[in-house]
Amino acid sequence: MFGVPVADSSSWYASVGALYTDNIAASATEERSALAPEAGLGLTYINSRDWLKTDIAAAMNYIAYPTDLYVAGQGTPNPWFGAANLALTGIIVPDRFIWNVTDNYGLTPVNLANPDSPYNLQSTNVFETGPKALIPLGVRNELHLAGSWFTSKFQDSSQADGSGEQANAAIVHHTSPDTSVLLGVSGSRIEYPALESNNDFNIRSAYLGWNRSQGREEILLQLGESELRYPGVAQQSPLVRITFRRRTSATGKLSLSVGREFSSSALAFQENQSFFGVNRSPTDVQVTAAPFRSDVGLLSWEVDGLRWHISLQANYARDTYVSEPSNNVLSEPSNNVRLFAVNASIGRSLTPRLLIRVRGQYDNNEFYVQETRADYRGVGADVVFNIRPTLLLTFSADHYTGTNEGVTNLYVQNIAQVRLTYRPIPR
Repeated sequence: MFGVPVADSSSWYASVGALYTDNIAASATEERSALAPEAGLGLTYINSRDWLKTDIAAAMNYIAYPTDLYVAGQGTPNPWFGAANLALTGIIVPDRFIWNVTDNYGLTPVNLANPDSPYNLQSTNVFETGPKALIPLGVRNELHLAGSWFTSKFQDSSQADGSGEQANAAIVHHTSPDTSVLLGVSGSRIEYPALESNNDFNIRSAYLGWNRSQGREEILLQLGESELRYPGVAQQSPLVRITFRRRTSATGKLSLSVGREFSSSALAFQENQSFFGVNRSPTDVQVTAAPFRSDVGLLSWEVDGLRWHISLQANYARDTYVSEPSNNVLSEPSNNVRLFAVNASIGRSLTPRLLIRVRGQYDNNEFYVQETRADYRGVGADVVFNIRPTLLLTFSADHYTGTNEGVTNLYVQNIAQVRLTYRPIPR
């Protein structure tokens, strides 16, 4: 409950460069090119003290697009690109009572049915804070209590801005030093101020769990039942949460998470951001002020060795929205969606100063009632040259194609970037 100690570390980088695209809006009918300077900043910082644990990760870029790129109905391009995660743990009573503060920032699509472009990206932020307590109940038993308050903000979708509370309680029995079983209950409430309580909802759950953390491997399993209460609607669903993490080697790690539970746009964004960490890819979440049942699968495999650098991320989600009452008859939800995305990259250090990396991306979003399907594909390559141990020069090229049945035709987009990065040697 209170986490595993992690060694202190810190690193940062700063970059400047330029970006060129021949189709900034990813449009099939009106291709507009743009050349823009950019600046970036990244930070990782992990520090543990007797009274405070800090974990910060950020990778942000600002692209100064020309001012003449206004598009009717879409506005101006979003200049920000990247993500940031913050986690603070205040230790009030060691091993007994702590206070957590987390903040997840990233980008989500304004309209999931439209292509990824600076016009279709919005800044998204979820802030959460609350206490956790552990109360011993004998030698092998414990009572875990937790509560939190959270708020979410979507830059261009204020109707989905919300706040809420969560509470959890679990009785834990340790069958061995590294294995435990538990019986838990949880409840949460989410409110949407802009909609005058019309979409506020509650989720209540009860579950059995089994946890094991042994050496390089960690397994978390929870099975139970959830109930969602929504104005005029009450639905039940099985609750499934399975998480597997394993350090496959000194430089590699594998993470897998699958489950089914009731969720919201903010909670789905927070889970995705926490699982994959900080990267520059937008988080595919349908932004709406309605609850849904989410069937989700997340996979991450990373190898960061001296010569090989491999990253694989896959995300599957099937969001089934709660039926809305109409004349006392449950109507078919209009926004059920299936999301599938894969991002992969493999890099090889050819010499101590030269690295070549190739990348691939595939996104497929299917909207059931509208019978539309959006496909996005991308390939890219990076050439990274170490001018000095602390100074890197990067050339990048990307090619994207996409189709969206019923909305747009085939579009093609090419992007070229050059970037100079200063990265001090970590101490």
